[in-house]
Amino acid sequence: MDKKEHYSISDSIDTRNILICSDDLDKMKSSFMRIFAIAIFLTFLFLLSPQKSNLFGQGLFIFVITILLFVMGLAIYRTYVKRRSVVISPDGIEDSGITTETVPWSAVNAVELRTGKGQQPLAVLLQLKPRAGDTLKLTRRGRRLFLYNNTLWIPVGRGMIVAGNPASPESFWRTIEAYARTYGKEVN
Repeated sequence: MDKKEHYSISDSIDTRNILICSDDLDKMKSSFMRIFAIAIFLTFLFLLSPQKSNLFGQGLFIFVITILLFVMGLAIYRTYVKRRSVVISPDGIEDSGITTETVPWSAVNAVELRTGKGQQPLAVLLQLKPRAGDTLKLTRRGRRLFLYNNTLWIPVGRGMIVAGNPASPESFWRTIEAYARTYGKEVN
């Protein structure tokens, strides 16, 4: 299979199976490298700048580099220490970064792919039935990502890894939708 070609889990899906998905580490590593390159560029820019003798310029530089290093450290921590996995099964879906329990398909009304600027996929949204979200046990991050209109936000980033193969966000969404249609009642 060509490296650029995405594995389509929705085309060959057997909804009787349990799928375990994780974030695509190769794509995350390239993001780390971009942040690191920006930090190095800003460091060289500061060293060549006449502002280095200025107290405000030094403070601004330290602040920006600290923020970049914090973001990079947080991303590395979430990637390698608290690695997120999404389990899709006939019982429901569980995202270890969002919930501490399985969200049953019977609680799901609709599944949609949310895109950002330029149609870049951001998340799979699970529209839950009224009051279904009230009993969910969410992680701290899950409480921030649980929208007030009974919608659970499952970030897709740049893609997921399923059975060792990269899967596009669209394929990941279609797979979740197939499970919801098969095991949920009246999913739109």
